[in-house]
Amino acid sequence: MAGASLGAVASGALAIGAPSQAPVANATCLSVFGIGNGGDCTSTIGSIAVGIGPGTMAGATGLFGVAFAVDAGAAAHSVGVVFGASFAVGSGALAISSGVVDYALAVGNTANAAADGGLNEAVAVGTGAGAEATGAANTASAASNAKQSELVTGTSAAAASFGVGNYAIAVGKPGFSPFFGTTNYAISNATGMFNRAVVLGNGNAAQASPTSAPPLKFGNNTALVISNGSTALASVFAPSTNTVVAVFGKNKTVHKP
Repeated sequence: MAGASLGAVASGALAIGAPSQAPVANATCLSVFGIGNGGDCTSTIGSIAVGIGPGTMAGATGLFGVAFAVDAGAAAHSVGVVFGASFAVGSGALAISSGVVDYALAVGNTANAAADGGLNEAVAVGTGAGAEATGAANTASAASNAKQSELVTGTSAAAASFGVGNYAIAVGKPGFSPFFGTTNYAISNATGMFNRAVVLGNGNAAQASPTSAPPLKFGNNTALVISNGSTALASVFAPSTNTVVAVFGKNKTVHKP
């Protein structure tokens, strides 16, 4: 049961780490306030889109939006937003913001960041890092020093935060996980309301609050892992509040309830 629960989380994170994006052949481009649309840069009144490098794409189609893409095949999109900003730096990097005052930053080859809703922040730094924040006032941050050859299904570290007032942090790279029974990337997931999931180390996994359908419920749960190959699950099998699960040490799995 636990494997299925966190496995679903992993599938969601994989979607962050390997989004689809059409190949392009255009080079550096600039569009400001709807002027200069061409190549693969587009903007609307009050917004700015900049692409630097071969095959870059940048689109800012909201009010006071910014999209900035640098390096071969990088793409940044601020879609229908107000005060949204997306920055993608690195070969194949992708950053998308699509809400109100949302911020997405992807730095590193094939790094991916997506923020959707309102007052969300998604930051992914490092090769194959992925971060997604969806809902309201959520934060997702992922960082990795993995090499391209170390990635698992295109991902090194993934953080996902869904709901209201949650944050997820994943720092590490792929490593063997007894929970999954194979090598897996570092992953953290926080859903619901006011929950936290943090992993520091390789092959770790943390989830706070079940990935249940709305209506959202207040949680204030925390899942923390510091080491390698360990897993922490807080309020995954039954709804709870003020639950703290902290795991220190290698190859351990702890859950409450």
